[in-house]
Amino acid sequence: MHWKQSGIINISKDIDNPYKWSPDTVSGILEKQEYIGDTVNFKTHKQSYKSKKKINNPKEQQLIFENTHEAIIDVDTWEKVQELRKNRRRPTKTGKTNMFSGIAYCADCGEKLYYCTSNNF
Repeated sequence: MHWKQSGIINISKDIDNPYKWSPDTVSGILEKQEYIGDTVNFKTHKQSYKSKKKINNPKEQQLIFENTHEAIIDVDTWEKVQELRKNRRRPTKTGKTNMFSGIAYCADCGEKLYYCTSNNF
């Protein structure tokens, strides 16, 4: 919308709904702790100053400063979203999901069990 107001035409954007947010953008906002008012430092590091590749640090090595700026999302909503996203469920081709999908785990390998349907069974 900013480009349109500046006179720059962007054909790839939806003209009818210029403020439409993509699902990836919304999920990225809901995953980041910075949006609840915290500052997270040392999320990544580099092996060497010569290397361009960033390596993610584990949570134990990150420094988190709470309530450093105004929050966009309240903490209760953010924690509920983290819990829901941790147990994401994969829908089948028919659109149905089982209530235990993504929650039950295999006793042998430890992987999540998924609900599977097919016309051939």
